[in-house]
Amino acid sequence: MYSDDLIIEKFSLSDEALFQERLKKINIPPDCDFLSKQTFPNSKYYSKRIFILLKNKKQGLLRKKAVQKVIGYCIVYKLENFNDNSVMNFRKITQIPADIINNYSTVIADFLITGTYKRKGIGKDFALKIIYNYLKDEKISLKADGEGLKFWDKVGFCFANNSDEFMYLPQD
Repeated sequence: MYSDDLIIEKFSLSDEALFQERLKKINIPPDCDFLSKQTFPNSKYYSKRIFILLKNKKQGLLRKKAVQKVIGYCIVYKLENFNDNSVMNFRKITQIPADIINNYSTVIADFLITGTYKRKGIGKDFALKIIYNYLKDEKISLKADGEGLKFWDKVGFCFANNSDEFMYLPQD
């Protein structure tokens, strides 16, 4: 379960320099190395946000030095400007069909919780905090496979258009 020693940090285009500096100061495990390759395109068609889940960990002989370790991340794209060209380009980035994008234009493109933190409820809590604290008024879709299908179903997503991989979050 989610605890007080877990922190979510959010970054967007206006935070790109801060994001790059932050990555230099935190412990990034190998399965989260994808974060260090991330950039924020300056696009008139879509925006990108990155959420990082950090765990505070005390180190040192007397456990006085705090170190933050990445235990998960989420990358979200949002189509901002609807036209045929923007939807086509957005489909290339997100792999979501146009009919779903037209109705659910915020896309969770990548989501990861590191191995030792899986199956403890942390991923579900992280996803729900992002959805209800940062994306609460947005219509969200995603492409899931493997373990992700069951995970996103538990979070509340439904399959779109008789698909076995494209999902959306129903609006309340």
